[in-house]
Amino acid sequence: MAANRFQPVHHETLGIPEEAQNSMDLRFLSVFQRGVQALAEAYRNLSLRAKFSLLIGLITLLVILVLSIAVLQAEKFVLREKVEDLCRLSVKNLSSVAKDNLLIHNYAPIQDVINNMVHLKLEGFQEAFALDRQGRIVAHSNPARINQVDKLRARLVEELDELSVRRQTNSSEYLQPIKIALVKNGQRSVVTIGLVGVRFSHEMIRNTLSRARRIVYGITIGVILLSLLAVNLLSKGMSADIRRLADAARRVADGDLDVTLESKSGDEIGILTREFNRMVQSLRENVEMKKYVSPLTVNMIQDQAQRGVGSLAMKKQAIAVLFSDIRGFTTISENMEPERLLEIVNVYLEMQARFIEANGGMIDKFAGDLVMAIFEGEDAVDHAVQAAVDIQRAVRDINRTRRRENLECLTVGIGINYGTAMIGSMGGKSRMDYTAIGDVVNLASKLCSFARAGHIIVTRSVIRRLKGAFSVIKMEPVKLSGRQHPVLVYRVVY
Repeated sequence: MAANRFQPVHHETLGIPEEAQNSMDLRFLSVFQRGVQALAEAYRNLSLRAKFSLLIGLITLLVILVLSIAVLQAEKFVLREKVEDLCRLSVKNLSSVAKDNLLIHNYAPIQDVINNMVHLKLEGFQEAFALDRQGRIVAHSNPARINQVDKLRARLVEELDELSVRRQTNSSEYLQPIKIALVKNGQRSVVTIGLVGVRFSHEMIRNTLSRARRIVYGITIGVILLSLLAVNLLSKGMSADIRRLADAARRVADGDLDVTLESKSGDEIGILTREFNRMVQSLRENVEMKKYVSPLTVNMIQDQAQRGVGSLAMKKQAIAVLFSDIRGFTTISENMEPERLLEIVNVYLEMQARFIEANGGMIDKFAGDLVMAIFEGEDAVDHAVQAAVDIQRAVRDINRTRRRENLECLTVGIGINYGTAMIGSMGGKSRMDYTAIGDVVNLASKLCSFARAGHIIVTRSVIRRLKGAFSVIKMEPVKLSGRQHPVLVYRVVY
């Protein structure tokens, strides 16, 4: 039998199969997890001001609740101590009077003490009484009960030896037996001659604690409201600064680099604002610097940063090279102020750069009035020739307009070649250039020098790889400086 008492209780004994219980547990866990995830997602979607308010409110509530519990418990303990002291003092005072008068059956003084208790209207006082040895009530706070036998307390007259406390749900009763010492035939004995007691209600403690709770709750609500107001005012400024940063960041993302934010504070928001201004300034500098760096160099730097390597080695690559040179530049420059000359030249150079980039080319360098561009990929030749055609047509249109306005006009000669070149970094450690070198580049440069104003001169290697419909004229082989043999050249007609 003893062994069976401690047998484990299985779910089957409760009428629930173990598999069903496990399934219920898993469903509950799943619902709980989804609830937590939903709350976390809702918190993440709150504004910064709402997050601050919620967090401070919860912290304030938690702190005040902990403090209020501690304070209320301490107050409850103090109140109980005071009530006990009052009850002990009352029953002691009553017993001292009853001790002398119960023996001589003089009950009036005892009743006077009880009447004084009633008249004092002590908070929580419910009842005071005195019993004789037989359990008969000889004095009571309710005179109607005098001379009645209190059967419930009568048995306690002989049972109690000292002050006793009987705690009930709503009250506490303090009972003090009245004993005297007698000497008979030389033998000393203690005899109980009665019992006195007082009863106080716990309602006083509960009312006091209830009032204290109401005060604490009022203070809690007030502190939370003040905290929320303070946090709201504080976070309003912070969230405004953050929104200002976010708006500025969106403007930068849209390409507006003229954004500057004023930083007045020295806190983290102020630091972030100053760092943002530094970032925008750096972006402005990079954009300006990019104008003076070829796209080929920019691509190399980006590739180098992604691969995390130092300087890249030279590489062999098939490219189309376009050289463009303004004709008559030297003659015009002799009779014109530098500022005016630069203004005119930039009109033509800017136009050429626009068409080269529109056709997928990369400006390698500007050298005075000369432009060198590189085209890569399968359609490099077509892109280079198309860019040259677009440039010459644009020059023709620009000059037509400038002649009507009696402005100086310039013309352009273009040479294009296709072949394998070495592309990579050239120069010293402190100053390097990323460019293409090789015979394909040299020949393109010489073709540009050979080309007359408005002409586009290309090599046979370019013609072989042309896919588009371009009109070309085969020219007589050309003897170029530095070349042992004449070069087969063609002129693109546009």
